[in-house]
Amino acid sequence: MTSSALRPNDPPDTTFTELAELASVLCGTSMALIAVADGPRFSVTGRHGTSTSELPAHAEPLAQTLRHPDVLVVSGNGSAGTLPIPLEGPPVGFYAGAAIRAADGQTLGLVCVMDRHARELSPGQRTALAVISRQVLAQMELRRHQAESERSRQERQQAEETLKQRDEQLRQAQKMEAIGNLAGGIAYDFNNLLTVITGYSELVLKKIPETDPQRRKLEEIKKAGDRAAALTQQLLAFSRRQILQPKIVDLNGIISAMGSMLQRLVGEDVQVNIALAPDLGRVKADPGQLEQVIMNLVVNARDAMPSGGKVTIETVNVDRVPVFSSRPDLNKKRPYIMLAVSDTGTGMDAATRARIFEPYFTTKAAGKGTGLGLSTVYGIVKQSDGEILVYSEPGHGATFKIYLPREDRVAADIGAATPAESLPVGTETILLVEDEPGVRAFAGEALRMQGYTILEAKHGIDAQVLSTQHPSPIHLLLTDVVMPQMNGREVAERLLSQRPGLKVLYMSGYAEQAVINRGIMDSGFAFLQKPFTQHALVSKVREVLDARPS
Repeated sequence: MTSSALRPNDPPDTTFTELAELASVLCGTSMALIAVADGPRFSVTGRHGTSTSELPAHAEPLAQTLRHPDVLVVSGNGSAGTLPIPLEGPPVGFYAGAAIRAADGQTLGLVCVMDRHARELSPGQRTALAVISRQVLAQMELRRHQAESERSRQERQQAEETLKQRDEQLRQAQKMEAIGNLAGGIAYDFNNLLTVITGYSELVLKKIPETDPQRRKLEEIKKAGDRAAALTQQLLAFSRRQILQPKIVDLNGIISAMGSMLQRLVGEDVQVNIALAPDLGRVKADPGQLEQVIMNLVVNARDAMPSGGKVTIETVNVDRVPVFSSRPDLNKKRPYIMLAVSDTGTGMDAATRARIFEPYFTTKAAGKGTGLGLSTVYGIVKQSDGEILVYSEPGHGATFKIYLPREDRVAADIGAATPAESLPVGTETILLVEDEPGVRAFAGEALRMQGYTILEAKHGIDAQVLSTQHPSPIHLLLTDVVMPQMNGREVAERLLSQRPGLKVLYMSGYAEQAVINRGIMDSGFAFLQKPFTQHALVSKVREVLDARPS
């Protein structure tokens, strides 16, 4: 891997500037830089508290950071001006940096924080700086894949102009596969990082009063983590690799519950009309993903009506999808539920309609959208065994019709979640197996706060030793799926042979296929997707502990 995804002559990037500011806030410093190694210099791609655009690569301690295996901290021992870092303004008296290092060991750059005066860096701040360096690496990987995909697309288009239609189909399929592979590749480590960031932010926010001036900064950190988690889920949804939790649900009920929120979302100049079939059947789908589909379609409709207009949400029972499909089951008489979202906006021409579900394709101005909204909808619908069609002409608005298989079974109760203020408690003993130290520490603390006794193991062998040495009952095994030495399924099998009544809850940040390959999804055990909050964790733990043996 190279750092070419971040071109040295580019101005500071918004995302990396936000990460630099986050590093400065977490470490309590006045300055922070994200810099890419570029031969004899460092090119700054994100900065906070300084206008520096480049630094010499030989400057100490920058050069030392690239060789250091952990976070390098250098302080001026109480006096400023002892660190030879060429920045504008007074001399630097404190420096802490973490290298941005690829999986193959190649050093791509660094993340550093600085102050004019000497100070200390706590262990927690060291960890935060290391986490941010891995976040920067994940962003660099993402951009590298995007750049490679775009370059490949252009080369194919130029070389195969005479086969344009076939080339367009091939390009789209390869792009979808590339992004799917990217999503699965970064999900594990990225979701572990987000679990630590959002989880600890949540715990700390519970202890800080509303009047504390530091609360706003923590809330912004939590929001940034939530946005990053949402982006990861969008990528997984598009690639159809996110882990769904389907239930038999009442689509009308979901839409009705979202009504007032959708009106606030579109604003006063857009009218929301909801027309629901009174005898609508049920569908089997993940209710949270259905909500995301509806929100994305409504947001897309709103953006197509910059001067105001009307969006209509409609449901109806249908006998079959009214379009020829390569899927034989869609051409047979089969009951479906149709969800339609229509707008009175600007509409689309044929060329736009042909690309509307492509990832990162957008007709919006730069900075106004990610281009993932409709591709996310497409992925969720396809993974839910459904079909999505779009009808639109320039000046005549657009209609998106989603067809989901109809279910005759009774809808599940998907009532409101337990408020965060009344988290479930317990006194049971839980064996927690997690190889990522930050996630293990957060999960252990979150569960201890609710009364549980926690035994922490960093891998499967450690878990076996703890189980053997612990004479009292262990009520639940909470284990990561993908770990060194032995995976979560193997850990569970060995411990169940020693403790037959042990209940098991798996957790993972990997995409669905990686979990299926380890025999988890078809094993009948419970599963928790990373990143998770304290509320999600303790609620799922309580649910598994209270479940009757199958």
